[in-house]
Amino acid sequence: MELNFWIAVTHVAVVIAGVVGFYWLINSITKCVDQEQILVRHNEAYLRLRQGMVLGPVIATITTVPQGMHYWGSVGWVALAFCIGAFWSVVGHWVVDWIFLSRRTSAFDDTNVSIATAKLGFSVAMGIVTAAAFIGSAPNRVTGLVSLGVFTSLAAAGLLLTLTAFSTLLRIKAVSGSRTSLRQHLLSDNPAAGWYALAALVPASFVLGAAMAGDFTTWGDSLKGFGLAVAVALVGSLAGALFIDLTILTGKGFTLWGILDRRETSGAKLLLSFMVAATLPVALVVNQYVA
Repeated sequence: MELNFWIAVTHVAVVIAGVVGFYWLINSITKCVDQEQILVRHNEAYLRLRQGMVLGPVIATITTVPQGMHYWGSVGWVALAFCIGAFWSVVGHWVVDWIFLSRRTSAFDDTNVSIATAKLGFSVAMGIVTAAAFIGSAPNRVTGLVSLGVFTSLAAAGLLLTLTAFSTLLRIKAVSGSRTSLRQHLLSDNPAAGWYALAALVPASFVLGAAMAGDFTTWGDSLKGFGLAVAVALVGSLAGALFIDLTILTGKGFTLWGILDRRETSGAKLLLSFMVAATLPVALVVNQYVA
């Protein structure tokens, strides 16, 4: 089909306008001033929270922007994808707080960098699964919209379940020593803990997104396939982390748990890199068997 130049330009304009408008809206509501937070206070936590609120919605549009450039109705899908990504980037702020701060909500200008990094990871991960949800077709528009809402919500629950499982893995190991839970590491603003959360959330989003990227068949088949993907994300992420711990993080104190106890951000970033590398081929296989 012939692409319409002006529709393509409009797609891009919608995303750019969405970023500017959403960013302005957040700053207006929270009464935060970027110059004060970033240039004067050097608030790294504020910066990462804002990064998540920019990246999440934009990532959510990466599958809708290049599609449908031959009809004007596609502009609405781009806007919808952005709005869903923006919604989850804000909800993620409160959900992560609810899990790790004992149902207490932190301010948008809070200075805890590790928790802000976890929120950044959740925003990016939800952007990935939202983008995947727009791949494929449904029997009708109503079914498509309902399934979009249902499966993005289930994906959010799956991501949080994976993050909780990682925290449990750390807590089990902590029984025999002075090590603490992931929640305690995050509350103490351990910089490695934020990257640890990223290593749990982003790779899991690849697997969940792979299960969502495809044509909708029936509710039974779709839910069954997505449930399988959640299981793969959970078991695969934990098994992958343990395998990396046994084969890559082999130095004294340079283990899955040691990098947290020693607040080693370099080791946590290495874990994130290997987790992403290990998960991508798994996601491709999941897409072929589930989606």
